[in-house]
Amino acid sequence: TLSPFHCAVSPYMYFLHVSYLSKNLIIVEDGSKDFGIGSEIISNLYESSITIDFVMRIGAKPYPIPSVSSLESSILPNINQICSQYLNEQKKRNNK
Repeated sequence: TLSPFHCAVSPYMYFLHVSYLSKNLIIVEDGSKDFGIGSEIISNLYESSITIDFVMRIGAKPYPIPSVSSLESSILPNINQICSQYLNEQKKRNNK
């Protein structure tokens, strides 16, 4: 079952579909994860009393993002890094 969740992060409006079958949330940002839209999404979910069992934010490495695409791709998260970080986090959770 999917339920729409409406959020406003001025000046943007976005909609999330929260699955009540799976309460896992992974937010991947094309930029720094600190002070980003992912933080706003999580705080809006919390303020709306929506329970999420697992939240993970993935973002760029903590360096300025270069404008040269070859260097930019070394800073921004890619699919391999996303999968690796997720699997490492799941291993940590399973070992608890």
